[in-house]
Amino acid sequence: MLYFGRHCNIHFHTTEGEPELALSQEELVALLTTVVVQAQCSNLVTNIYYMTHFVFSVTEDDPLWRSLGLLRLALENIMKLDVARLPPSAKTLRKELSLQDLMQVL
Repeated sequence: MLYFGRHCNIHFHTTEGEPELALSQEELVALLTTVVVQAQCSNLVTNIYYMTHFVFSVTEDDPLWRSLGLLRLALENIMKLDVARLPPSAKTLRKELSLQDLMQVL
């Protein structure tokens, strides 16, 4: 089970209610930043603007509002990213698998 705690911490619990994992806001934003970059969402900024101004009629204490805030923080991280300081990608890195390679993995 997943729920938002205070200060945008996420707590995972087992089915018995035992706590498994707690992630801080910094950890969540770092993970979400990676997911957003890998997803290559073309209309993400427009969608966030739309959700902020037209869709959400919830209070700031609502978990949906906090989720949107985490997504905004992830986008701010992407905007602050200095691409010139990133290491060059490895030439041997394969970003796609052929169908035959995929079948071997499975």
